Amino acid sequence: MKEILCREITRRNPFELDHLPWIVRCYRYPFDRWSTQGKQGLYGAHNLLTFLLYRKFSPFTMKGSFYLTVNGQRKHISYNTKNATYAILYFKQYVMGYEPQVASLFDLVIPDNGVFYDIGSNWGWFSLMAATRPGFQGKIHAFEPFPTTHQDIASMVQQAGLGDRIQLHDFALMAEAGTASMFLPDSIHSGCATVTKENRGVGGIKTSMLDQFDGPPPDVMKVDVEGNESEVFLGGKKTIAKHQPMIAFENKRDTEDLAQIMRPIQLLEELGYVFYHAAWLRQAGGPCLVGDEFDPHPQPKETLALVPFQPAQRLLLHTAMNIFAVHRDKVGLLESKFEKRQV
Repeated sequence: MKEILCREITRRNPFELDHLPWIVRCYRYPFDRWSTQGKQGLYGAHNLLTFLLYRKFSPFTMKGSFYLTVNGQRKHISYNTKNATYAILYFKQYVMGYEPQVASLFDLVIPDNGVFYDIGSNWGWFSLMAATRPGFQGKIHAFEPFPTTHQDIASMVQQAGLGDRIQLHDFALMAEAGTASMFLPDSIHSGCATVTKENRGVGGIKTSMLDQFDGPPPDVMKVDVEGNESEVFLGGKKTIAKHQPMIAFENKRDTEDLAQIMRPIQLLEELGYVFYHAAWLRQAGGPCLVGDEFDPHPQPKETLALVPFQPAQRLLLHTAMNIFAVHRDKVGLLESKFEKRQV
């Protein structure tokens, strides 16, 4: 038996897909039709090639659109179909939202008048989710350095009329200030854009340190920077130690470099943090926990669970996971929003 934290929640998804141009339907088809990457690549190769050629060579951009609920009103918003990361709006697997366990967790832990840092914001899914939560009157700082993606999130914020709530920053938070390059490993998804000190892709990307950022201290941080999470934490050790924000960060073990996998966890552990994995608690002949990389048979009402784990257990867990880190001095605050159960 293990003690976990649980909370009954109702899923919230303020995004409602409207117009889907033919090029996006072409791109989407193999992912909705086949469940394995092998079949998607084999049978959908011509779909993917068509989309890649459109993205790389077309002088025109077909616009898609969606509705976003802001303060009870539906805002009609157009989006850039050349950015494949907008797939979280239209792929079948995201019909009830993207990374819903983490999104639901943010709804609980970001204070109504709090400050949320969205580090590696991409086109703004989590920033828009937080900004449109009923009752939220705080501030969001979204950090997105990749030039075309920064244009995307700027367009989202402007169209949604959320410029007073979401402030944008076009630099990467790293361990030191300066410049770097960014590249797209797959040439399609802006969500995979990676900061590198090598001369690859787009150069002249500004970098800064969290400890040098002149903004209100964060209550909650989301960090998704494609393997550079430890860079963010190194450049923000003073801020994190002083203000103890709750932090959700992406961690992948699809590399043989154990130090790269473990370093961001160890940095936070040294600063007094403990760690959880977000999941749904469901029944399948008995209680079972469904991790944040998997969302079969989504339901409007769910039981959100936080499962504690030790850093040494990381390599026993999923290849890609969102880790939720809470300073030990704020565990009581977190527990006050949940109930404890034995599973």
